Amino acid sequence: MPGYGFRSREEWGDLIIDYISNRSQLKRLFILIDPTAGLKDTDRNIMQMMDEKAVSYQIILTKRDKLRPEAYHLSKTAIEKYL
Repeated sequence: MPGYGFRSREEWGDLIIDYISNRSQLKRLFILIDPTAGLKDTDRNIMQMMDEKAVSYQIILTKRDKLRPEAYHLSKTAIEKYL
């Protein structure tokens, strides 16, 4: 599935949101978040949308190797605080 960041919603529209919302076989959605960038508005929006539609999701932090342990911990803590 494509990302939901810059221009991607224009590219795939609401079709994928309908698919995610109405697909009974879907058990969990994995949301990939780059901890070097932190949570973006698009991340918050998709999580809020999934909460509203009662879709189970899990956050996966990517690019772990791009941050020093201290910076990763700070980013992870900020993301966990939002959740």
